[in-house]
Amino acid sequence: MGLASIGYFDKDGKEYVITQPNTPRPWYHYLSNHVYHAILSHTGGGYSYYKDCKLHRILNYIDQRSDRPGRYIYIRENETKDFWTPQWQPLCKDLDSWRMTYGFGYAVLKASNNNIETETTYFVPNDDPCEVWCFKIKNNSHTKKSLSIFPYVSFLLGDFYMEQNFKNILVLYNEGYFEQENNTLVAFKHPTSARPYETYGFLTSSEKVDGFEVDSEKFLGNYGYLCAPEAVKNNKVSNTPTRGKELVGVLKLDIELKPGEEKEMTFCLGFAEDKKEIQKLVKKYHNLQTTQKELKEVKQIWQKRLGVCHVETPDSEFDLMNNYWGKYQLIQVTQWRSAAPYNPGEGGRGFRDTAQDTEAFCALDSAQAKEKIKMLLQNQYETGHAVAGFSEIEGPWEMGSSTGILGKGDVAVWIPYLVTAYLKETGDFDFLKEKISYLRGKEATVWEHCVQAMEHFKGAVGPHGLPLFWKADWNDAFDRCGIKGKGESIWLGMAYVRALRQMEELSFYLKRNKWAKRFKREAEKSAKILNDKAWDGDWYISLFTDEGKIIGSHKNKEGKIYLNPQSWAILADVCDEWRQKKLLTAVEKNLETEFGPYLFSPSYKKYDPTIGRITAFAPGTKENAAIFSHACAFMIVAYAKAGLGNKAYELFKKITPFNPEKTLDIYKTEPYVYPEYVLGHDNREMGEGAFTWNTGTAAWMFMAAHQWILGIKPTYEGLMMDPVIPKNWKEFKVKRIFRGSVYHIHVKNPHGLEKGKPHITLNGKKLKGNIVPTPKQKKVFRVEVVLQK
Repeated sequence: MGLASIGYFDKDGKEYVITQPNTPRPWYHYLSNHVYHAILSHTGGGYSYYKDCKLHRILNYIDQRSDRPGRYIYIRENETKDFWTPQWQPLCKDLDSWRMTYGFGYAVLKASNNNIETETTYFVPNDDPCEVWCFKIKNNSHTKKSLSIFPYVSFLLGDFYMEQNFKNILVLYNEGYFEQENNTLVAFKHPTSARPYETYGFLTSSEKVDGFEVDSEKFLGNYGYLCAPEAVKNNKVSNTPTRGKELVGVLKLDIELKPGEEKEMTFCLGFAEDKKEIQKLVKKYHNLQTTQKELKEVKQIWQKRLGVCHVETPDSEFDLMNNYWGKYQLIQVTQWRSAAPYNPGEGGRGFRDTAQDTEAFCALDSAQAKEKIKMLLQNQYETGHAVAGFSEIEGPWEMGSSTGILGKGDVAVWIPYLVTAYLKETGDFDFLKEKISYLRGKEATVWEHCVQAMEHFKGAVGPHGLPLFWKADWNDAFDRCGIKGKGESIWLGMAYVRALRQMEELSFYLKRNKWAKRFKREAEKSAKILNDKAWDGDWYISLFTDEGKIIGSHKNKEGKIYLNPQSWAILADVCDEWRQKKLLTAVEKNLETEFGPYLFSPSYKKYDPTIGRITAFAPGTKENAAIFSHACAFMIVAYAKAGLGNKAYELFKKITPFNPEKTLDIYKTEPYVYPEYVLGHDNREMGEGAFTWNTGTAAWMFMAAHQWILGIKPTYEGLMMDPVIPKNWKEFKVKRIFRGSVYHIHVKNPHGLEKGKPHITLNGKKLKGNIVPTPKQKKVFRVEVVLQK
């Protein structure tokens, strides 16, 4: 069964319409601003939080499998005593009609039952810490309807992990009550020494509230369930405040609708650190006109954000991911790393993750990217290394040192990537002079931060002269390979070489020739070590463990060949043409599938304490030989760098939701965003998607498409034109905003080449080379590129 059987993109691709509620898995949407994030499933599930998904969780979300609890609106028909929800959950009753539409910054749920028609629009305003539900209800029958409406949420209001571990204690800090003067239900978590934050949640209605419930047990009833709450069945709420109980937010609104009559109202769910802020938000969103104005502004903001880079190719599916849905995913995860429905409470953000997201994000919003770079550099040690992750509220996840085994080995290698990406995008070289403090250390310029990152790797090497692994390289599941301080990562060695080459390029452009020579010398030295120590005959090995055991060799029964060392050997210019040809053949022979290449093969079947949890994962899942989308995106870039346009494009299409092998009964996950991985052949559920939204795949797929396949690359001098495309593409167009100017680029491929010599005209004048130089004044340019043999 195809995914289109229960969902489809609208005509222009800007909305995804889900036509039935019982999808194989919950299909989620992200709605957010800079402080508030709502993860919303198509049936109202998911959770919301303020700033940090661990520390300031607003809503409970217990079970991804059942997709409960959620944001529900119970509708009770008082004459028949029957009740239902437009969300379908949690009753799961058949409705007369149901449809959820996801757009950029909003979601619209339309449902009807027994001649009652509803429409619920969910959105998060551009600035306020809340979400708004615009609710319409209409009586399509020929008789008057007496109805009771119960909007419902389940409040958590605290630190997610503390609440899971000490629920019996933390529930005693809860307080819930109703403020008549504001027509608002307030839920409050009292501060403690363990969590010294005042935390207010609220739920309000633009219509006069006739009753409320804040005690979960009173709402559900003794041994009650969400699918049949006593308060709804009996049309009775207690209207009493509570202390020390599980909190819900339930309002009761009694309305009558004449035949054909429609009522419109808003419900607003939100968070406040100061109780005084609640009144301001409530007053604002009780006004229906203000609410509609806010919704309109949200849509306009997203239209602007998504319009920065626009492509038009012969493949409409390629365009859809790169113009809209992949880009929307990238923007959302760059803002809200570490939050996902399947990863409910890690909080904060990973350093490596944020660095990669920010590198891609530079093309979409360089000003915000700059702020994130500063934030990352503030979490770098004076030694050059950096923390694995941090919370913007609570600080770093760990405190380590350059010689300790506390951290992940790779984090500092991403610093030159994101800094040079920002410089190429903006030409803001003054940024290198800005001073930013190290983590609990002295100030240093951005240039010094980058240099110090490289110095760290120069010193942190193992017996073979390769970078130390510590707790992880890019692959977090190799968590036992380097804990004694001797394990070495081949991939990290290649990533280090690539970073050195980028620093060499920057130094050369800045005419810092001594630095350029130094970085070049170190890159060549490290590349030689990799070729001498890590080449296995047909491919590169993956790592040396603390005990000196080789992983990723033809001698291994399991884990013979890993994808990342092969792709990054090309990305880092480590391999020569002969080795490149052999490793590409090996990838094709040993790793390729209909869903993309495995992360490695064969999978591990038994736990090995010298390697790590990767060997304990079920075969074919996550890092244990799944098709890992992020790593596949690296491989797309490698194919493009090797000039293999057909292969790069073919793999790109395999990773997208449009892969025809990803049928509904197999793939199951959202067909509009990238998953972290697809289960591999060694698993019975081969082909199932997993862990959508929160993945570095979005960043690398964006860069793979725009910079490597389409070949529109920012450089220090200007925009480079270097397409590597499928042979059958005769032309494509790109609108690119770069350093304040607008470039309308038209690439023609008359000879059917995968990679050709670009002949460029700028506003009708021929250019030498393949770089369109940056003008002194901001202008609109028309660039024509013809690929010649």
